[in-house]
Amino acid sequence: MVHLERSTGVVGSNCLLRQEEHFHLHHLEVSFDLLVESQAVMESLRKAIAEPRHSWRVQQFQRVVSRTLGSERPSDVVDQVKMRVREPCSVTARASTLVLGDSKKVTREVRFISELTTINAAVLLAADFELAAAFISRLASGEGASREELTTLFADAAGHVGDLDLIRGATDLRDPETSVFRAQGQEMVDNAVGVLIGSGNQLDRSVTVRRPDGTLRLFPGFEEVFELAAQVRRRELEQREAILTARERAMKASFLLANRQRGLDARERGLGARERGLDVRERELDTRERRLDARERELAARERELDTSKSRIAGQERSPGERRRGPENRLDGWPKDLGDRDDGYGFGF
Repeated sequence: MVHLERSTGVVGSNCLLRQEEHFHLHHLEVSFDLLVESQAVMESLRKAIAEPRHSWRVQQFQRVVSRTLGSERPSDVVDQVKMRVREPCSVTARASTLVLGDSKKVTREVRFISELTTINAAVLLAADFELAAAFISRLASGEGASREELTTLFADAAGHVGDLDLIRGATDLRDPETSVFRAQGQEMVDNAVGVLIGSGNQLDRSVTVRRPDGTLRLFPGFEEVFELAAQVRRRELEQREAILTARERAMKASFLLANRQRGLDARERGLGARERGLDVRERELDTRERRLDARERELAARERELDTSKSRIAGQERSPGERRRGPENRLDGWPKDLGDRDDGYGFGF
């Protein structure tokens, strides 16, 4: 006995099931939830924003995102399940289409409409280095980290996402996984696109995806990423402000020292000018002293000349023919007359 639920089933042999699926995706958004939920990713992103010019930071961020993405990815979709059934086979189905018989050809067209398709930003960032580098550079720049800039950036990247990744991101489509339950000779198939029971059967499946025409939206987790970038920029601005403040203080101290040095230089120049003035005064005094010395020598020479002249006058001899004067007093003690002649004999006659 085989139970089919929400599947297209064909029971028989040499049957062909042609399944045409059309997916209409109306709106597309990029989710940053996986990034903000991982502390390792956010820390790596913080370091990359702080040093956006280092490519190895971007590569490190991609590696952390890839590891996180690998641990969060769901199991692969089971595209085909093969099983053996016992003869005769009893089928219980709640499928949309069920065909019983051999050598049948069944064509089924299914249309799915999804109002919202979500693409994980981690998928895009882990696969595209240029996108990761531009994303980190925009967040680090501040001015270019607006919602419009980042939306355009991720919209270009989302245009290269495969159809199956877009379909997996549709939030309002049925679960594409197939589950098989086996118990006591019974088979149960759930949520299968198509089920073929028998031998020689073929499944021809085609998928057509109409991509969203609207603008890409950045919603889940974006504000947390933007706030992280703002925190990094604020920290950098605070550090730059502290550095500039320290430089300003150093420049102010240097300016004060320069003013003090200029004052000392001016004072030194004043003292030098004063010293030069004193030197001029000293030279003038030296000149005056030399003049006084010369004058003193001149006066001394004149004094010596006068002394010599006085000595010559006082001790000069009588001219020839003039008799020398005798003693001033006569022998009898009476003074001689001024008109008396002194014969020099001193006899008192």
